[in-house]
Amino acid sequence: MVHNRARIGMGADVHFVYLRADHALCAVRLAARPSHFFDPVLLSNQFASLEEPGDAFKLDATFPSAKPVMEIRRRLAGRLG
Repeated sequence: MVHNRARIGMGADVHFVYLRADHALCAVRLAARPSHFFDPVLLSNQFASLEEPGDAFKLDATFPSAKPVMEIRRRLAGRLG
């Protein structure tokens, strides 16, 4: 079975980013968004079936959003430059 990630990236210059976060952080962030469509009851199941991608930029999701954005830009510049 081909993962969606592979299908999306076939024949294209695509780079994936994986924001690494643990269950507790995701639960806190999800609780802060009560109108979000995702049912918090499903979070544990999602983590149980999570497969960390081997072909992605892996970044720490605990940092404020500006830091991962700067890191993504730095890594892309290294690959594309």
